[in-house]
Amino acid sequence: MTNFNPARVRHSAGPGLAWFALAGALLSGGGCRAGETLAPSDEKPPYLAVVAKLETGTLPDTGATFRYRVSDLSEGGVLDTVIVAAPNDTLILSVRPATYSIQLEQIPAKCVSRYGPTEVVLVPEGINTAIARFFISCNAPLAVDVVTSGGPDSLQFIWELTGPNRPQQTGIIGQKEEAVIFNQLAPGSYTFSLWNLGGCEPVSRGRRSQTIVVPPGGGARTSFTVVCSDLPTRPALRSFSWTYHDSTAVFIADVTDPDGNLTGYYFDLTDCAGTSVLAGGEKERFGLLGGRTARATSATIVGAFELGIDESVAAGRCASLRMVDDYGGTTPFIERLQGHPFGSAPEPIAHNALFIGTSALRSQLSVRDANDDYFGVFVAVRLRDGALGPPDGQPDLGIYNAVGYEGTELPDLLFGNRFQYFDVYEQILYLVDRKGNFRKVVDRDPFH
Repeated sequence: MTNFNPARVRHSAGPGLAWFALAGALLSGGGCRAGETLAPSDEKPPYLAVVAKLETGTLPDTGATFRYRVSDLSEGGVLDTVIVAAPNDTLILSVRPATYSIQLEQIPAKCVSRYGPTEVVLVPEGINTAIARFFISCNAPLAVDVVTSGGPDSLQFIWELTGPNRPQQTGIIGQKEEAVIFNQLAPGSYTFSLWNLGGCEPVSRGRRSQTIVVPPGGGARTSFTVVCSDLPTRPALRSFSWTYHDSTAVFIADVTDPDGNLTGYYFDLTDCAGTSVLAGGEKERFGLLGGRTARATSATIVGAFELGIDESVAAGRCASLRMVDDYGGTTPFIERLQGHPFGSAPEPIAHNALFIGTSALRSQLSVRDANDDYFGVFVAVRLRDGALGPPDGQPDLGIYNAVGYEGTELPDLLFGNRFQYFDVYEQILYLVDRKGNFRKVVDRDPFH
């Protein structure tokens, strides 16, 4: 137990009751293990009690423990401690009036907390005991976690489970963090879906529906993430198209945002039914609060992702794009088949990337477009493996920004603490027109 000024712990004579009297502030990361005892002297209310109730099933290990993190969220709070306890222990802490977060950081495998791993509890002045409760189920055939951000505190999402040789099951998700637990389910393949989401968007793999295989021993688990937006102020995609060649997916999109706080976007290649086909899932880029999109209520954005898949594979896929703002608002999820825009892609009249001593990489670019609808350019540099992250045997790829540049004027790439001129192998430009045609242009000799 890590203690400061000081912390006192005792167990009551009753079975399964642990009493943690905190006369001072526990150091961050400190903790007490069930079974430790210090002689108490001045426990006093208010108290914060933490109770975990095993609703269904049995613990897979008789020696299992739960690990809790208790944090004081109020102004001036310094309490941030970890407590490891037996599952049937009730924790009682002597605390100051404040708001507390209790996180169930670790429970045994195949166990799930019905209303998520976090409880926030207000301990007001004059109260004797405030209680945080966790409802635990273990060894269920299937548990589905649904985590929602934004929106009202109470929800009315409808869930549906369909599967072989059994009637459809439905129910309601009413909490921001809730697990739907199925205790009577035969092995087999099942589809879990969410409906009646209103202005909320499922943003996890599979979007509204996921198919799960329940093995003979049970213990199947999956999760959904849902984002609720303020509808009048969330961003909106007005147009979105993409094309794929030269191992690269390039998109162009027109977006509006009433309160001008776009912050980033998520791009993915999908099976046209909401599930990513990329090994690492959807790609994210942020940084839209600066540069040409700062405080913009409307913008045209271009982006490029080198995916390295065969063009015949990409031809049968969809791309998805989701814009997000600084308040957590998101555009509705959409998927688009690859576009086949008419006309030809813009082409460079001149392109040269040249080192300016050892301090910067300067770009010169002029473009012609037979269709007279050139928009701009997305810029990347190929760098030495390990320049931007841990080495993985492949050169790194860095981008100038997340939204591209309108026209042909490009800023100097300045060298500094992160990487130097000798880390740069080549500069890559993606010239994009307003229909989505693009041309990939590479300068592999930045010394000349």
